Amino acid sequence: MIAFVMGTTIKLIPNSKEEAFILARLAEEPDFAEFILVEDGLGPGPSLLIRNQGVGTELMKDFEVEVLGLGIGTKRYPGAFTGPVKKVILSLIESPSLNLFSGISTIGDVRIDNNPALEEPTLKMDVFDFISVPAYTPWEWVILDPPYAQSTVGSGRYEKKYPDEIAISHSVPKRRALVAYFQKYARNVLWLDICAPLPKGFKRKKLWLFLPGGFRTTRVLSQLENTLI
Repeated sequence: MIAFVMGTTIKLIPNSKEEAFILARLAEEPDFAEFILVEDGLGPGPSLLIRNQGVGTELMKDFEVEVLGLGIGTKRYPGAFTGPVKKVILSLIESPSLNLFSGISTIGDVRIDNNPALEEPTLKMDVFDFISVPAYTPWEWVILDPPYAQSTVGSGRYEKKYPDEIAISHSVPKRRALVAYFQKYARNVLWLDICAPLPKGFKRKKLWLFLPGGFRTTRVLSQLENTLI
């Protein structure tokens, strides 16, 4: 995904049909800032304009953007962060911290993943079952690296087993369940995805754009601060 900053407007141009689909879904999502789709022919689908006007001004202004290389990942089960991503996360988080969809990552006091074969998670259960139960006290930091796609379940390359086969960022009910939990129990959120969500009640502090090179999908790490708790 390519991003251009033009005065008070940010323009996102998709590099793939998957990214174009995500931009189209974001434009329909009422929980986020005002988005405008533009048929400009620059990518395989419409570009997305994010204009800083009215409510959008309060949601989009006063945050930093840093661009870094993504680095080399592991061939093991997904969930381990690359070196540059891990360095950023470790420079920020404090206890108590929660890592959702943790995979083989060892970051976080509590790590949730539903793969019984892994040793790294502290609780082996479905993330949405976990967040359906109220937390005793707010988390200082919540980290999540949700699945970008689930259609490869059973292939041996991707073993997270969920009832559907769509990315979390494509599912409005799943996004809303996560946001509802974060609004009540997360003081700060680090959300690594192929989009940059800004839920109601949160202030965007910083975005890191991790570039993998070639024509692969850019990863976006959003640092979000809860203004409700």
